[in-house]
Amino acid sequence: MSTNQHFRMQLNNRCQYLGKSHKFEDSTTGPQHQPTWTSIAYVNGIEYGQGSGPSRDVAKERAAQQALNALG
Repeated sequence: MSTNQHFRMQLNNRCQYLGKSHKFEDSTTGPQHQPTWTSIAYVNGIEYGQGSGPSRDVAKERAAQQALNALG
């Protein structure tokens, strides 16, 4: 992961600034040796982003990026 991709931290900071709560819901599909992770980012209980990838971290970063874009 490159140093400019800290979307989860940015989402956390943005939510704190706006007085909103956020959480992630993670799931996995596929074989155990090659899973596909999916993460959904919720802000105040509303889905704001969804991401998937080969690891939980990648999926969360992608979901956080979408949530940040949706928050504006």
